[in-house]
Amino acid sequence: MYELLEENGIELVFSELEKNGYYSNKFKTMFVNQELSEERQRDVILHELGHFLKHDDYFSLYNNPLFHDKMEYEANCYMIDTLIDYSEGYFNYSSVAEKYHLGLGWNGRF
Repeated sequence: MYELLEENGIELVFSELEKNGYYSNKFKTMFVNQELSEERQRDVILHELGHFLKHDDYFSLYNNPLFHDKMEYEANCYMIDTLIDYSEGYFNYSSVAEKYHLGLGWNGRF
């Protein structure tokens, strides 16, 4: 995960935030709430990496409700797929959906 950030020239900044984190494509910087647990910070970084990898050219559409929900859903999918890879394929989907309050469609929020 940290290699991917470095390879793509993304700066990672831990700071006091009112939200879990966000990615600024204008500055190629990812901001993560320093108050989160290490596990939660990892999850936020993976979610924001999903935005970078899948949406970097489309951030101007992010404020459109339809695209916003779709982009959040795709970033969540990237995070979950990566966590599954980290755990060698073993993952309890129900627990993940409950833990992250994920819906069954694009309305799932991280």
